[in-house]
Amino acid sequence: MDWLILDFKLFFGMGGGPYYLIGRALGPEIGVSIGLCFFLGNAVAGALYVLGAVETFLKAVPAAGIFREAITTFNGTEVAHPIQSPSSHDLQIYGIVVTIVICFIVFGGVKMINRVAPAFLIPVLFSLFCIFIGIFLAKKDYPAGEC
Repeated sequence: MDWLILDFKLFFGMGGGPYYLIGRALGPEIGVSIGLCFFLGNAVAGALYVLGAVETFLKAVPAAGIFREAITTFNGTEVAHPIQSPSSHDLQIYGIVVTIVICFIVFGGVKMINRVAPAFLIPVLFSLFCIFIGIFLAKKDYPAGEC
């Protein structure tokens, strides 16, 4: 009966997960290389998620920018009025703040993640709701003969 419990723990994640099984089945060299690729992929993906969220926030709320850049040329041509845009320093500052907040949430453990999960779920559901509302309420501005 003990072997059944041991197999249950190994196959259903209570004994180390899939990388533990890969490492045991294929050897530590393969397990380490797969784990390293998984780690690097998650690290790069996390950085891109944070930068994407901060950039979207700064595009939606331009007044939140701390530093300002005035763009006077666009595609090599001078513009009549300078275009104000957030600086790349804003991305770095807000990115560091968001990363620190996420680190505190992660270091808080699973209980902390479960507490803040609804706060992250509500904006996602609201965004999906807005997408579907936008599909149905969007005006078609095609001329009469094109479509």
